[in-house]
Amino acid sequence: MDKKELVKYKSEIDKENFAKEWALKWAKGVIIGHILGKISMIRAKGMIIRSIKMGVTKTNLDNIIKSIENDPTCFPSMSKAEKKKKIDKFYREIPL
Repeated sequence: MDKKELVKYKSEIDKENFAKEWALKWAKGVIIGHILGKISMIRAKGMIIRSIKMGVTKTNLDNIIKSIENDPTCFPSMSKAEKKKKIDKFYREIPL
Protein backbone atom coordinates (compact mmCIF):
# COMPACT_ATOMS: atom_id res chain seq x y z
CA MET A 1 0.00 0.00 0.00
CA ASP A 2 1.58 3.26 -1.07
CA LYS A 3 1.30 6.55 0.79
CA LYS A 4 -1.60 7.86 -1.32
CA GLU A 5 -3.67 4.70 -0.72
CA LEU A 6 -2.86 4.82 2.99
CA VAL A 7 -4.05 8.44 3.28
CA LYS A 8 -7.28 7.57 1.45
CA TYR A 9 -7.83 4.53 3.70
CA LYS A 10 -7.17 6.57 6.85
CA SER A 11 -9.59 9.31 5.79
CA GLU A 12 -12.31 6.69 5.16
CA ILE A 13 -11.80 5.28 8.67
CA ASP A 14 -11.89 8.77 10.16
CA LYS A 15 -15.20 9.48 8.40
CA GLU A 16 -16.71 6.25 9.75
CA ASN A 17 -15.53 7.00 13.31
CA PHE A 18 -16.79 10.57 13.09
CA ALA A 19 -20.21 9.44 11.87
CA LYS A 20 -20.56 6.86 14.63
CA GLU A 21 -19.41 9.25 17.36
CA TRP A 22 -21.82 11.87 16.07
CA ALA A 23 -24.67 9.30 16.00
CA LEU A 24 -23.92 8.29 19.60
CA LYS A 25 -24.12 11.90 20.78
CA TRP A 26 -27.26 12.41 18.71
CA ALA A 27 -28.91 9.32 20.26
CA LYS A 28 -28.14 10.60 23.76
CA GLY A 29 -29.62 13.99 22.87
CA VAL A 30 -32.74 12.33 21.48
CA ILE A 31 -33.27 10.34 24.67
CA ILE A 32 -32.77 13.38 26.87
CA GLY A 33 -34.99 15.51 24.63
CA HIS A 34 -37.81 12.97 24.76
CA ILE A 35 -37.63 12.62 28.53
CA LEU A 36 -37.80 16.41 28.83
CA GLY A 37 -40.89 16.40 26.60
CA LYS A 38 -39.19 18.30 23.76
CA ILE A 39 -39.30 15.41 21.23
CA SER A 40 -42.38 13.27 20.58
CA MET A 41 -42.09 9.49 20.84
CA ILE A 42 -42.78 9.01 17.14
CA ARG A 43 -39.97 11.38 16.19
CA ALA A 44 -37.63 9.91 18.82
CA LYS A 45 -38.22 6.39 17.46
CA GLY A 46 -37.38 7.55 13.95
CA MET A 47 -34.24 9.31 15.14
CA ILE A 48 -33.08 6.26 17.09
CA ILE A 49 -33.71 4.03 14.04
CA ARG A 50 -31.61 6.45 11.98
CA SER A 51 -28.80 6.37 14.55
CA ILE A 52 -28.86 2.55 14.43
CA LYS A 53 -28.44 2.74 10.65
CA MET A 54 -25.42 4.96 11.29
CA GLY A 55 -23.74 2.30 13.43
CA VAL A 56 -25.15 2.67 16.94
CA THR A 57 -25.73 -0.75 18.49
CA LYS A 58 -28.13 -1.98 21.17
CA THR A 59 -25.16 -2.17 23.54
CA ASN A 60 -24.33 1.47 22.78
CA LEU A 61 -27.93 2.47 23.55
CA ASP A 62 -27.87 0.46 26.78
CA ASN A 63 -24.68 2.26 27.83
CA ILE A 64 -26.16 5.66 26.95
CA ILE A 65 -29.27 4.93 28.99
CA LYS A 66 -27.20 3.72 31.97
CA SER A 67 -25.04 6.84 31.79
CA ILE A 68 -28.14 9.07 31.81
CA GLU A 69 -29.61 7.15 34.76
CA ASN A 70 -26.39 7.46 36.78
CA ASP A 71 -25.51 11.04 35.84
CA PRO A 72 -26.73 13.44 38.54
CA THR A 73 -26.43 16.39 36.14
CA CYS A 74 -29.06 14.86 33.81
CA PHE A 75 -32.46 15.92 35.14
CA PRO A 76 -31.27 17.15 38.55
CA SER A 77 -34.81 18.20 39.51
CA MET A 78 -36.17 14.66 39.03
CA SER A 79 -35.94 12.01 41.68
CA LYS A 80 -33.93 8.96 40.74
CA ALA A 81 -37.12 6.83 40.73
CA GLU A 82 -38.95 9.26 38.43
CA LYS A 83 -35.97 9.44 36.07
CA LYS A 84 -35.71 5.65 35.96
CA LYS A 85 -39.45 5.33 35.29
CA LYS A 86 -39.30 7.72 32.32
CA ILE A 87 -36.16 6.11 30.91
CA ASP A 88 -37.66 2.61 31.25
CA LYS A 89 -40.84 3.73 29.48
CA PHE A 90 -38.77 5.17 26.63
CA TYR A 91 -36.61 2.03 26.45
CA ARG A 92 -39.65 -0.25 26.18
CA GLU A 93 -41.03 1.77 23.26
CA ILE A 94 -37.92 2.07 21.09
CA PRO A 95 -37.50 -0.55 18.36
CA LEU A 96 -34.51 -2.72 19.25
